[in-house]
Amino acid sequence: MKVYHEANSLIPEIRIETVPGPKGNPLREESPAWTIGLPLGIPTIQFADSLSRRKRIEAVAHELGHLLLVYRYGLGVIGRGIPRYGNSDDVFRYFMSMGGDWEYLLG
Repeated sequence: MKVYHEANSLIPEIRIETVPGPKGNPLREESPAWTIGLPLGIPTIQFADSLSRRKRIEAVAHELGHLLLVYRYGLGVIGRGIPRYGNSDDVFRYFMSMGGDWEYLLG
């Protein structure tokens, strides 16, 4: 709750939603929680409904940490899909497409 109140003091509205788990969605298989809506100024933390209560709390706290880095310290977030594991061409394109903007926080 302390992390939530700290983030909420910087961000007027933080939404937290339960959504269907990552099954069948290759973009969500790596993480049970994620944050959307940052460019709109309405950050929404979503987490998989399959998580236990303990894991839900941990996942939301982790995403709140990301929001604190963005809103308190001004780090940017870029919305790039993580390259496929073991595919060196994807990894190369991923890093080369950043255009030298190494100040961004990569999700």
